[in-house]
Formats: sequence, C-alpha cells, structure tokens
Amino acid sequence: MSNFKDIFNIFNYDLEFILFKDDILSAIESEKWLSIGEICLQLHSKGFNMSNKEILSYLNFLIIETKRIIRKDFPNGKTRYYKMKEYFKESNYTKFYSSLNLDNLDRFLVISDTHIGDIKLEDFKLIDSIYNYAEKIGINTIFHLGDLFGTSKDDTGSQIEKDLDSFIINYPHPSKIKTYAFVGNHDRFVNDYLEKGPFFETCDLKTLTFFDHNFYMFPYSNTYNPYKTGSLTANLNNLKVHFSHFLYISFMVSYHPLNSLNDLINYPANLFIDLTNDILLSGHLHQAFFYKTYIPDFSHNTFYLGVPALNKSNLNKTIGYILNFNRDTNNKVISIDIEVLQVDYNYHINIKEVVHHDFNKECNTLKRML
Repeated sequence: MSNFKDIFNIFNYDLEFILFKDDILSAIESEKWLSIGEICLQLHSKGFNMSNKEILSYLNFLIIETKRIIRKDFPNGKTRYYKMKEYFKESNYTKFYSSLNLDNLDRFLVISDTHIGDIKLEDFKLIDSIYNYAEKIGINTIFHLGDLFGTSKDDTGSQIEKDLDSFIINYPHPSKIKTYAFVGNHDRFVNDYLEKGPFFETCDLKTLTFFDHNFYMFPYSNTYNPYKTGSLTANLNNLKVHFSHFLYISFMVSYHPLNSLNDLINYPANLFIDLTNDILLSGHLHQAFFYKTYIPDFSHNTFYLGVPALNKSNLNKTIGYILNFNRDTNNKVISIDIEVLQVDYNYHINIKEVVHHDFNKECNTLKRML
C-alpha cells in the first residue's frame, strides 16, 4: 500500500488529475441529495468509465478539497451526497462537512483514546478485538471520542507521517461499520501539521475520510472550548446526546481541565454547561465512570459517562460501552442500558455489567467507577 505522503503528493501535483476532478464535479447534479448509486449512474451516463469504488474515492476527495460536496449519514446505513452550486467560504472545518442523524438509532459502541503512534499505549490487537466484537454482534456505528493519535507537540513531521501511515495500514476498516471520530488534544498536533500545507491546500484531519469512507473526523466546534477539540450535540428522537473529548464540565473552568474523577465529584451538578442534555459522553481521562443526577430546577435527568481508553493502559479493564436505547410504542426513548465491556490479557471481550438508566424517573445523584 502507498503511504500517506506519496498519495497526497500525487493529488497535489498531477495536473491531469486536478482537471479530471473538476470534470467529475461538473457532471454531478447540483442542489439535490443523491446516493452513491445515483451519482455513479450520472457519471457513467456521461462517459466516465470508473468503478463505483473509484467514484466513491473521488467523492471523498471532493468533500475534502473543494468543500462543494456535503455528506449526510443516517442510522439505517444510508449515506447521501449534496453538491452546492458555490464554493463554501468557510474555514477548513466547515460546519457543512458532515451532518449526523441519530433518530431511530437503536445502539452504538463508544470508545476513546487509542493513541496511535505512542508505543507505550498503542495496541492494534486490542483495537482489532473491539471491532471484531462489534461486527460479530451486529454493531454498525462506533463513536471514537478523541486522541485517535498519540502525537505530542515535540513530534517531527516524519513521525506524524509515520503515525498517519500506521492508521491507514493497521486501523480496522470493516465495510459494515461507520466510525465517527472527534479531535482530541493529541490529534490537534496532527491537524496543525496537515494544515501547514505539505499536501492539499485545504488538508486537515478530514482527509482520513479519503482513505476510508466509513471513518471520518468531526470538526472542531464550540466557542467555549479553549482546547480546539471536537464535540457534537445530536438529537436521538426525544433525547439530546453530547459527544466530546474533554470532560463536558471542563469548558466551564477555563484552562484548568479536570484530571480525575475526584475533580468531577467536587463540582456541583449545576455547573454543567447545558443541563438539557440527556446523555454526556467524553474520553480523555482513560477511566471508566458514570455520573448521573437529577436536577430539580430543570426537572431533568442527566447521565454522564466517562469513556475509558482503548489502549494498553486498560488491558484487563473496561475498554468501552455499548449503548442500547429502549423505546415505548410511540418510539420515544424511555431508558438506556449500557453494556460495560472489559477485556482480559488474551484480548477476549465480555460484558462486565449492564447499567440501566430510566429517563422518566427521578434518580439520586450517583458517581461510580465502572
């Protein structure tokens, strides 16, 4: 397999490819949501003799390089593309890059902190194990809550490129599982290196989508986030689910992030930024814990899960969760069952326990390591 730099240099300097790219973009119908099959039919009818896989690769490239293609994924596995008439006048991390519809999603797996490139933590056998487990039990959606890479501020460009190559070659890319990843505090060093322009003019971590259309990063977001890490609040039917890398409460304490569960316990619940969220998920601490509370002023339950690290530090410990949503006859989510996954030293994964949370019942404040 070609490495990251070789592939990007080809795209950056091959004039014929650049012209061909513009021809493909012109041939796609504008202002309409289209499936990959519909786009393939359009291009084939206009004389483009390419396989569907090649067309998909071009689409991912057009999302990254031109910002004129929007991609939207749905929980039933459907993906649609939309071509804008005009180029976006946004930053590299445009809010139009990707949008996510969680409605009717019954279950998903959440992991964090794989730290690819950090030899003390990186464990591709463990990553393979969790993906194989997910595929075996029919999980088709995984959220990775940041620090995909273990890059530090002192790493050289060659080391960063080596980490990117390692992701491309070794990270599992099952065709039936979509992985949505968020920028962590270590990932931003990779992103900053890419944004310096050694490859694409608009290159950043979104380019991971080019190598695997089922894996892509969500952008930086939130004006109150001083760390330039990724986060997202999404609706799941009647619930609001928030994903982030840092502890959600961290954004309220300026540049002093929480470093342990004890720090979290010492803060009152009313310091959470948005108490209307039903589920909060974050990584960063490498620990597994939950914090649930009922806020009388809002008459609202908030369920907060600290997602553990999927790396060597958690061998023989908790490594992730599967969230299962239970609905009533009107399709309203009324409760959630969290399967707490643990792994042994032989990389066998099992369910350690199942944590149940009812959104319609007042609950006592509870904080517990998992």
